[in-house]
Amino acid sequence: MRDSKDLIKAIKRAATEAVEASKPVAICFGKVTSANPLNILVDQKLPITAKQIVTTRNVTDYETDTSNRERAGEKTGVTIHNQLAAGDEVILLRQQGGQRYVVLERIG
Repeated sequence: MRDSKDLIKAIKRAATEAVEASKPVAICFGKVTSANPLNILVDQKLPITAKQIVTTRNVTDYETDTSNRERAGEKTGVTIHNQLAAGDEVILLRQQGGQRYVVLERIG
């Protein structure tokens, strides 16, 4: 009797894992624990490092050119300061298998 219960549990676990593995991405939440190098604590339990993190423009510093409307053709470089800082809470997409995370945006 015990063997059949163990078998049923194993089958249920395998089915659950198969369903999870078929999902290409999952939404996660995290908190930046270090900005340089970038480290994030995902769902308050899983630390991830810069090697596992892909950042978007929404969470990095970048430069852009703006056109000066008063002087045709004149462009001015502007730096947008979006880099993450320790303590920032973020929304992430976890790629299938949980090896890479894309940081989409800050929360709040």
